[in-house]
Amino acid sequence: MGAMKAYHLDVAELRELARRAAQSEDGTERLAELTAAFRECDGRADDYRDPAYVTRLLVAEVVVAYVAALRAKLRPAGVL
Repeated sequence: MGAMKAYHLDVAELRELARRAAQSEDGTERLAELTAAFRECDGRADDYRDPAYVTRLLVAEVVVAYVAALRAKLRPAGVL
């Protein structure tokens, strides 16, 4: 599999982990799931030529997906 295809698959899976973390009702559980997603970023980045750079990219993707999912969750409740 090509590097770009692998990267896009990794991003899609990591975004899903972030979305699941945002849906958790318990703050401690949410933190644990988000921490696991960040660790997964580090692990998956090892497969690329520049792991440090790819880790930063993957973490950024997780953060954006998490914030978007959290906002979507809170918006219907009138919080945001």
